[in-house]
Amino acid sequence: MRYLLLILTLLSFIPDTKSQNKVDYENWLYAVEREFPEIDPNAESSGLRSGSSLYNRIRYNLLSENYFTPVFGESFSKMGLSKRKKLYKKISGFKRKGYPWAKRLDWYMWGAFTQERAYKMALSETQIIQELRSEYSQETEKIYAGEISFGDLENLSRRIEKKYNKLLPSEISTLSNLIANGKQKAANNTLKDEANAINQLPVSISSLQSLETFKRLHQNLYAYASENVQMDVDAQVQQKKQNILSELVERDKEELNNMDLSSVSIETLNKAWNQINLAYGPYQNEASVKELFQFYSQQKTQFVTLNASKIAEEVGRFNSPTKLKELHTYYLSNTSSNLTLQKLSTYITERAEENERIIQAEHLRLKRLEEARLRLIATNQQEVARLRAELRIQYESNLPTFEELHFILQSYLTLINPSGKYNVSDAKKFIRLVEDQRYMRKNPGNISGDDELFENSRGFKIHCSAYTSFDSENLANVELKIPNASKEMFRLYAMELSSGYRNLLTPYLTPETMPADGDFFINSGRTIYSMEMDEEGMLILQAQRNSFAEWPIIAERTSPNTLKVTSFTTATDVSVKAGQKITIRATGKITLGLFAGSCDPNGINQLSNYNLVKQFNHGSLIGKIGPEGEWFSVGRNTSFIAPKTGVIYLQVNDNDVNNNEGYFTVSHQID
Repeated sequence: MRYLLLILTLLSFIPDTKSQNKVDYENWLYAVEREFPEIDPNAESSGLRSGSSLYNRIRYNLLSENYFTPVFGESFSKMGLSKRKKLYKKISGFKRKGYPWAKRLDWYMWGAFTQERAYKMALSETQIIQELRSEYSQETEKIYAGEISFGDLENLSRRIEKKYNKLLPSEISTLSNLIANGKQKAANNTLKDEANAINQLPVSISSLQSLETFKRLHQNLYAYASENVQMDVDAQVQQKKQNILSELVERDKEELNNMDLSSVSIETLNKAWNQINLAYGPYQNEASVKELFQFYSQQKTQFVTLNASKIAEEVGRFNSPTKLKELHTYYLSNTSSNLTLQKLSTYITERAEENERIIQAEHLRLKRLEEARLRLIATNQQEVARLRAELRIQYESNLPTFEELHFILQSYLTLINPSGKYNVSDAKKFIRLVEDQRYMRKNPGNISGDDELFENSRGFKIHCSAYTSFDSENLANVELKIPNASKEMFRLYAMELSSGYRNLLTPYLTPETMPADGDFFINSGRTIYSMEMDEEGMLILQAQRNSFAEWPIIAERTSPNTLKVTSFTTATDVSVKAGQKITIRATGKITLGLFAGSCDPNGINQLSNYNLVKQFNHGSLIGKIGPEGEWFSVGRNTSFIAPKTGVIYLQVNDNDVNNNEGYFTVSHQID
């Protein structure tokens, strides 16, 4: 009987689901729901979709140990089926009585107490929540104890929402506040540790750079550390910087002091300056660095003073204002002023200014010559038009222009092409082109590749030949032969040549010079033009093919320092002396043919079988000094010291220029 009473007494202290009243259930629900302001405590429905993130968060937190066990005396995971059914029955009873909170609670607990699948899911989710709360508790304890680093706090702060998204908002908020409060302590400790580590830095420029970037690299720590800690660390960094600077400066000063100024070169001194300036530029306001710069200036000043006469002699070898200004900087930068250096500076400056005046005067002279040349060309062209009109009437004959002879030549070339194909349609066009000049064909049958003759009523002849039987088609030419030509006829064609075409050995038009026998003229370079009067008074005008650029052609000059280089150009009028520095820059495009497309002066990396020089890109701009010089690549730009004295040759790297068009604009500077 005694044991029975004891058992009954103990059982009276074990809570039973039946002993829970309405308030207990209501408070159980509100303990979780109040975490979410969007839930109306007076509504019959939470408005949440079953299985949604927020629905599950409320459902499984209600069943977790933190909220379920205090109300029902045991954990949800250990409660048997009969007790769960009684609990759910009681919730259903409150629901039937019309309590809004009970309707929401019934919705949250749907299936968790009575259905096996929902129950197992609830067990799994509450276990996850329990593990998260355990980890949560450990992390909060570490933060309270100061056992978590600033970096770990930063990481935790960034992932807290994602990591603990199954817990309640108040828990996340509490941890966030705890992290925020712990960051200053952690930042103070970490920043001090980082500052202490700089004491181990070696004496080097890289150490200075590390100190310079210390604050930027640790800006997150500075953002949370206390003001006192920040000041202490800044002072520590600054002191270390001063110590390293002092040692480095003394070392470099000693190296400068040990230089033998009687044997050292200006290159060595300038290199030393570049190294000093690169290393100490950010610290030039520091007293020790200022002293180093001053000491360097003294050393270079002494060097230039000792070598002033040699420097002046070197300066005297140059005329380029650009080069002279470079020499002024090269020798006199970062020096102190004395009488010798003042004289040297004045000498270099005055020489540069004088040569600048000479260059400007030469530019002005050339400009005036060009203006006069253009006026003379215009006058000559007007005179050519007048003479051609008068002589046409006087001799009752057409006098074809050199351009018309060029078109006749091009039409003739289509018939004697290397393939050997003869096109009747092309032949008719060729014959019609010549006969439109009122010159009648003398030979019957197909057009001859060796000799084709047309003649007018006055005995003027147009003679086409290519000598295909013994030589290449590049010898193809068209001749206009005028017997007993008058002086006016000679003058007509002489002015037409000199005012519309360029002597291939000169870089510009020479309208003031009458052509002589043996002179050859060009336009693009594809065709070579000439004229002569033989002993019998026969005026012979010739247009000869130059598709393979076999004639030496000087590049056209478009300004004092600019050339126009075509695919037919072979040489220039630019002369250099051994030891001079040459800078060449090129722009523009040249079309290399139907399949190759176009290229800039760097060329294209293909079709090397068509190159003049195999090792350079096809179509690229190449050069050499003198006709026997070694080819070098020019491309878009190059700069070099001339190895010998001679004329610069510039050429497009292509051995088949028949289908090329366009040109490169090439500027040059010689120092």
